[in-house]
Amino acid sequence: MRIWTWFCLSCKRQLKHPGYLILLLLLPLVLYGAKKAESGGEEGVRIALYVEGGDLAERTADTLTEKGGVFEFYRCDSVEELENEVSSKRAECGYIFYKDLEERMNAEKYRRSIGLCTSPSTVVSPLASEVVFAALMEQYGRLLLKNYAVEEQAFEPLDKDLAWNELENLFDVYQTNHSTFAFAYDTMDGGNMEEVSVKTGFPVRGVAAVMVFISGIFAAVMLLEDEKKGLYIPVPYSLKIWCKAASVLSPVMLAAVSGLISLKVTGNMGRFGYEAACMAVYAVSVSLFAFLLKSVVRNGAVICCLIPFFIIGSLILCPVFLDVGQWMPEIKMVQKLFLPYYYLKMF
Repeated sequence: MRIWTWFCLSCKRQLKHPGYLILLLLLPLVLYGAKKAESGGEEGVRIALYVEGGDLAERTADTLTEKGGVFEFYRCDSVEELENEVSSKRAECGYIFYKDLEERMNAEKYRRSIGLCTSPSTVVSPLASEVVFAALMEQYGRLLLKNYAVEEQAFEPLDKDLAWNELENLFDVYQTNHSTFAFAYDTMDGGNMEEVSVKTGFPVRGVAAVMVFISGIFAAVMLLEDEKKGLYIPVPYSLKIWCKAASVLSPVMLAAVSGLISLKVTGNMGRFGYEAACMAVYAVSVSLFAFLLKSVVRNGAVICCLIPFFIIGSLILCPVFLDVGQWMPEIKMVQKLFLPYYYLKMF
């Protein structure tokens, strides 16, 4: 009971420090602002579409407008509107789907089957054309397969509707799961290559992890200062080490709560139970590390000098922005010297 009281008093004491309180409040606000600014700048390259008519053209345009990615396709109500969008540079280029698109495809008249409106300054129209014709072939391939199965009754004596339903399901499977080809890579020494991934988006979790880690190091400095002031002299010997541990844990747990709030407001939080358990284990680990660091160094000024090393090392070596250990295996041993590495590897 006394340890819990000491912990609560230590938390209250930390919150009375204006600088630390502002830092705890600013962490979620700054990370939320960074996330919103990032999402606000994610608008894709705008590509205009106009459809004169025809079932194939309509379904191809619908596929493009529903597709996410680098390009943002949208429809215009007339050719003139499409040309205005391109000339005013609101759209990088525009595609005109003619009414007889399906007839041209059936007659193998592929040239000029889709109109292109572009400005001389654009450089993305060849890439956009690849996306447009990929969507066209997805829809046209479905028509060819249906004609083969239903109209030509290629699977007679099977029921043509039953055959088409089965074929359509298989078409969707092999269209979307990239199973046509599979590649396996071996390194020069015969081992398998690890999957290399680069983190995209603002590293909210990584920044929160570093914040908790640095809070623990500051807690070690404050513990040394309290010992010099004789704060723990009246404390019974049997409780002294536990009270010191509670003093170190209190700012770390406050930073952990601020980190969890940051994950929540930025939409990076998974299942709350798992997130809270991982953060609690991490906070206790940071507190133990800080207590050990204080016991070994026993000089607050020296620990303060080490803080830039821990900040830079955590940001660069730990998988905050990217995992450098994937490209440089020899770095992996160094990464394990920083506690944020273990927390980030839980996700």
